[in-house]
Amino acid sequence: MTKPDLQELYNEHIKYECEMLVCTDQMLRLIPVPYPVGNALIESFCFHARCLIEFFDSKYLTTSLFVDSSYKPWTSGRVPTLLAKKLNTQVAHLTAHRVADSNKKIGVEDRAKLLSCISQEVDHFCSHLKPQFDPNVLIRAISIKLIVLTPTTPSTTNAIQIS
Repeated sequence: MTKPDLQELYNEHIKYECEMLVCTDQMLRLIPVPYPVGNALIESFCFHARCLIEFFDSKYLTTSLFVDSSYKPWTSGRVPTLLAKKLNTQVAHLTAHRVADSNKKIGVEDRAKLLSCISQEVDHFCSHLKPQFDPNVLIRAISIKLIVLTPTTPSTTNAIQIS
């Protein structure tokens, strides 16, 4: 087995999970989206949330590869158990625990709570990084702001005009 490239894991993959978590949530808040696209964005948000929660729980990739020995996960508070269960039973698993009632599905408040818990953990994680890892990589990723482009009007200089 080859030794993993920790810089690549950190700078590309962990960063990507943080960016996607934030961006999918922002897309859902900013842009009215049709049914299948909205569901895809919600599923994407939930997938990235689960991935980061599992990372901080050291389920698949141990956080100790990146942080000093004083790091203890979730000191600011874990994702609430009921919310974690909701996340795990409704996304990526086709189980009898899925619900049809939209009030019981992952919604805006659930996403806000997940984002808050995970963002706090990213900050905490970054405060314990080993010297070779730049904390700003993840801090910028978890606080990324989308630039929403709006269509130009026909009066704009470079607008496409159809005659």
